Amino acid sequence: QVFAKLHLNLEIEPKQFRDWHSKKNELMLARPRVRRMNAGSRPKYPELEVELNNWVCALRAELKVVTCYMVQVKAKNLAQKQRFLSLYPDISTFQ
Repeated sequence: QVFAKLHLNLEIEPKQFRDWHSKKNELMLARPRVRRMNAGSRPKYPELEVELNNWVCALRAELKVVTCYMVQVKAKNLAQKQRFLSLYPDISTFQ
């Protein structure tokens, strides 16, 4: 019943949920101060990443294919816009 509520909101596979639930203590002991495992590093250019994410979501909403190369090219094009150049002066070295 609890899984049904979570599954509707998060679209988690039942097996994945069971695995997490069975390993909960082990996971909490691994990193006790961290609520989210493997949070990763923060983006260097957050505004650029937000716009890039919106672009990818818009293409996927139209059922278009998005490749890694397309994302790289779009990121480079966005980095050349004046708005991002003024926000992030070091973005001119963006590769």
